[in-house]
Amino acid sequence: GALNPASQAALNQVRQPKGKIQSPWWGAPPCLRVPVGRGAFLVSTCPVPQASRWPGQRTQGGKDPTATPSRPRKPPVPNPAGGSCVPQGLVASNLNLKPGECLRVRGEVAPDAKSFVLNLGKDSNNLCLHFNPRFNAFGDANTIVCNSKDGGAWGAEHREPAFPFQPGSVVEVCFSFDQTDLTIKLPDGHEFKFPNRLNLEAINYVAADGDFKIKCIAFE
Repeated sequence: GALNPASQAALNQVRQPKGKIQSPWWGAPPCLRVPVGRGAFLVSTCPVPQASRWPGQRTQGGKDPTATPSRPRKPPVPNPAGGSCVPQGLVASNLNLKPGECLRVRGEVAPDAKSFVLNLGKDSNNLCLHFNPRFNAFGDANTIVCNSKDGGAWGAEHREPAFPFQPGSVVEVCFSFDQTDLTIKLPDGHEFKFPNRLNLEAINYVAADGDFKIKCIAFE
């Protein structure tokens, strides 16, 4: 039967506009196709289960939309590398980035950024680089934390003191690698190396998470 006027009004308030999807990732479209030299690869956003959010991520209205007063949710526990175990933002696969080639990632840092992540590797469980600039998160301030993940197991963290990132700014980071090291070039031109612990011969996977909106991904 038909809903009464009060129920219909409540239902109308929670309906999403047709054809639009709210993305949990800051400023990201639900789906984006990025053209690159080797053809096009698909970059998409993934729904984020509330329990998997990590400290600093936003919720609608600043509250957990699924929590109830009788059964409040416990705060999520971050993984040892400070990011999320499951990709929550943009994901690109089948890149086939070879040694000597450079991957340029350009994007905008959120005005109230706490942390963001760029993951590179074979897949989400095999990362040659977990690149995690932290403005104020997980006990670190203005620090870049790097790590690797091999078969789902995190390695030892490396902290880089250089931090040329500012909330609300547009930045570009370049990544290149060989079988020994990855080279990361920061927005101010500073470069540092991180060991290629997985000895990958190609990078096929890139994922972004946190307070960072990708504007461009390119190869050189």
